[in-house]
Amino acid sequence: MEVYMKALIPAIFIITLLAGCTPTQTNQGDLSPAPEASPDAMQESGEAMMEPGDDAIMLEDDEAMMQAKGTEYTIDMFVFGYSVEQIQASPGETITINLTNSDGMHDFDIDELEVDTLVIKEGETNSVTFIIPEDASPGTEYTYYCSVGNHRAQGMEGTIVVQ
Repeated sequence: MEVYMKALIPAIFIITLLAGCTPTQTNQGDLSPAPEASPDAMQESGEAMMEPGDDAIMLEDDEAMMQAKGTEYTIDMFVFGYSVEQIQASPGETITINLTNSDGMHDFDIDELEVDTLVIKEGETNSVTFIIPEDASPGTEYTYYCSVGNHRAQGMEGTIVVQ
């Protein structure tokens, strides 16, 4: 009986502790949306307001939102190679490349887009963000490569293809 009680006390403690961690009930009340503030009220309260022509992008659909947010790739660099050899892109698309280096010393350059990272040592990481030109035609290719030593000549390059 004593062993049973010793096991029961921690179990009761844990159940009590977990019961105290459950969310509390809230008053559901009126779930209608909050009234929109007038531009004057927002200005008086100091809230930011977007106006057409501001430096913000107004998005109409999900595809435009994805394009504005951009696309992210993680590319590992190793002796004479990149883990991703081809990237598909759209005109005006923002692309972020998260670079990791698992072997050697490498960089990531795209001449036509004026992309030129610093040399990244083994075990280090770096990121670069660039935009595909709006006027890029489907089929346009941009070559990315490593400019360290003869790495490019040894095949350390990849391609961005505009769709």
